[in-house]
Amino acid sequence: MPTRFTTWAIILFWFSTTGFIVHRDIWPRYMSEGPPPLKLDLVDEATSRVPVRWIITRNGEKLGSLTTELRYVETDDTFWFDNVYRELRLSFPISLAGVDQVMMYVPEAETNIRVTRDGDLREQKLKGTLQFFLGNGQFRLPLGSVAAEATGVVRDGVLESQFRIDPSGGSAIKKSLDPVAVSAGQVLNPMMPVSRLRDIQPGRRWVIRKVDPLAQAVTAGLSQLAKEKSPLGAISGLGTATSSEVVATVRTQPEWLVRRNGATTHCYVIDYRTGPNEAEATTWVSVDGGRVLRQQASWLDTTLRFERED
Repeated sequence: MPTRFTTWAIILFWFSTTGFIVHRDIWPRYMSEGPPPLKLDLVDEATSRVPVRWIITRNGEKLGSLTTELRYVETDDTFWFDNVYRELRLSFPISLAGVDQVMMYVPEAETNIRVTRDGDLREQKLKGTLQFFLGNGQFRLPLGSVAAEATGVVRDGVLESQFRIDPSGGSAIKKSLDPVAVSAGQVLNPMMPVSRLRDIQPGRRWVIRKVDPLAQAVTAGLSQLAKEKSPLGAISGLGTATSSEVVATVRTQPEWLVRRNGATTHCYVIDYRTGPNEAEATTWVSVDGGRVLRQQASWLDTTLRFERED
């Protein structure tokens, strides 16, 4: 039986640990100040149509580029977030007859999200072409390509959507997707690069609901299509995407960010967590002007980064 001192030490440790978890991961979910809204009150910024360019890297290696632009729709007071990805190169390791990689190349892909001033989703679109190659060096064997497009519109709190797939050498596939309920409030992914954030203050906390209803509908549609077209579809690994909550916390002190060009900028740093683990995503926002300069996400041994060029 432990001594009285050991017993009190265990109790104190338990209360301390529980208090830390409640303070960091539970309390913000129920006493959240609300997320800092995207700087949508600056209509001039939206109407100026100034694109922002980003470099995308994985573990320090360049994957491609991204151009983002904000458009204001005066007729219904909403905003389009346009994201155009170019020359994305993703490699996946395999072991097949001396070939160690499969490469996926995306010449260009575009995503469009329309939201209200409060961040409520109104419409989503995505389109692009994927090309597949066996090998990633000078000798690459083309495996084919696929053009894809999906659109979705929110009506009465439900996303109604459809997608089209055009595989090379095959017939096009069109499919209406099952409706997906869309909750009110900001549904933007923490890793979606935006130009600015406002009301960032050291120590502030809020909850973001990671919801991508169009991706959820497409994933479920592809899973169903795989089951219809192939007896192996049931074990294809495709499933229904689900939403999750992320606790965002601004670090207590601004930090200096060293950018790709060597310049340093004083930034607020926002960490995003889904549990008691280390930060899964991080955003750097300039103290002067609220410009988002870097977005970064990490999982396993991979770090994906969006770095603002200007």
